[in-house]
This record gives sequence, structure tokens and C-alpha cells, in this order.
Amino acid sequence: MSLDASMHTATPSVANSEDPAPLRGFAPLMRMALSGVDLTPLGTQLIARAASHPHEANTLMDLSIILQLLRNRELGLTIQAQALEMQQLYRLPAPSGKTGIRLLAIMSLGDFMANNPLDCLLEESDVALDMLYVGANLPFPDTLPDHDLVICAINESEQNDPLLMQLGAALKGWPRPVLNAPEQIAKLSRDEACILFSSLPGIDMPISVRIDRQTLECLGRQEMPITSIVKDGDFPVIARPVDSHAGQGLVKLDNAAAIAEYLKMLPDKNEFYLARFVD
Repeated sequence: MSLDASMHTATPSVANSEDPAPLRGFAPLMRMALSGVDLTPLGTQLIARAASHPHEANTLMDLSIILQLLRNRELGLTIQAQALEMQQLYRLPAPSGKTGIRLLAIMSLGDFMANNPLDCLLEESDVALDMLYVGANLPFPDTLPDHDLVICAINESEQNDPLLMQLGAALKGWPRPVLNAPEQIAKLSRDEACILFSSLPGIDMPISVRIDRQTLECLGRQEMPITSIVKDGDFPVIARPVDSHAGQGLVKLDNAAAIAEYLKMLPDKNEFYLARFVD
């Protein structure tokens, strides 16, 4: 990926005669899902719209969100990739109808855990949000929308860490204020964050230890004590796969015997985090 720190600004053309459909975005679609609304009819409408208007990137991006909300992650990401082939920049006008701040968000392709859902934070605000997706095959475009500040909305993960480090270099000396320095986000892995915060007064933060599947199997067979891995505690411990979020694969292991059953549930996971359980 080529990331050029020079900034050329222009008003983005995210909706033109070939792409008139506005972007709904994540926030309203997630709100519908959480309210129990069946998103299938809307998804069907967007599929029909995409068939008749094959160059509408906004339609494909909204369809990608709906598919993921309907737990069809892989197809949703495929549709997202198709949208990004057409267009890297997506605009959500200020919800209040009057723009007070023009915010440029740097995003990564991926599922809901890849980026901070900024539009959920900006509902009923006067912030106009431009979301620019970058990645290995998505370099910075030649022109960027004019903006008052830029925010790195990319979350820490093994997949995103190389991109975050590149962005850290690219955004140094940026002519607008930068929120969320990318190189600092890269330090927020579960095993790094606990080290950063452990020495702060008033904070009791369990140490998260990253181990491979073989080591976890050894703990389950009691070939080594749990205290040899989790230095600040004993059973029960919290276990989760590396790069898992929202409680996926998260369990409390009360003893060594529980480990074998846990690993049977996750046959395709090879690396895990362990930390002492805090009630």
C-alpha cells in the first residue's frame, strides 16, 4: 500500500448521476436489528436495486452491513469488497442537517470489529462524516475531501496492525488535527494494554497472556500449573481466542479439566489469551 502524507482536498463525489442512492450507514441498520426488525425485506430490496443499478457503491455497502447483521459475514464481506472496488470514500451528512465539523475517518475493510462505529457515536450531532477505506489494495486517493480533523477509526487486530503502523508514519505532520494516533492504537492488544495500564495507581488490571493451542492443551492435561502461565492468579481464568471480540469464544475456565471441552468447541483456533478471572 502506498500512503502519501501530502493532502490534496476536494469535495468528494460520492453521489452522482450513476450513484444517486444515499448511504444509510451502520447506525440506523444496527438500531433496526436491535429493535427486532426483520432486515430481510430491506436486504431483498437492496439486492434488486444493486441488480438494476450495478454501479451504486452505497447500495452495496448498505447491503454488506445487512448481510453481516443477518449473520452472513462472508457474503457481506464479499459485497463490501465489491463496493470498495468502485469507491473508497463514503459520506454521511451531519444528522442535524447543519454541518459544524467535517470529520474524515480512516477505515479498514473488514467486519464490524475492524473499525470504530463512528456513526453510532455521532447520531443527532452536527458532524459530517467522510469514511475513507484504505488497505493493501486501497491506497490513499489523489484527492481527499476537505476536513477539519481526521480520526483513525481502525481497531487493533493482527490483521490491522501493519496498516496502523504505516498510517502512523503517513499521518505525521498532517495539516489538520489527528485523533487516535494509529501507532498508539497498535499498542492496544490484550497482552500489551495490560502492561501499559498495570502500573497506574488505582487500577487492578489482570495480566493477559498469549499462548498457543499446544500450551493450553498441556495446561488441560495438568502437565504444568496454571500459575506458570498466569503469573498473577490461579483458576478460575478467562480464555478467549486471539482477535475475538464481543464475547465470541469467551469462557470462564474453573479448572484444568474444563480446558479440553473448551478446545473441542474451537477446533480451528490456534492462539488464545488467558487472564485471571475477576468477579
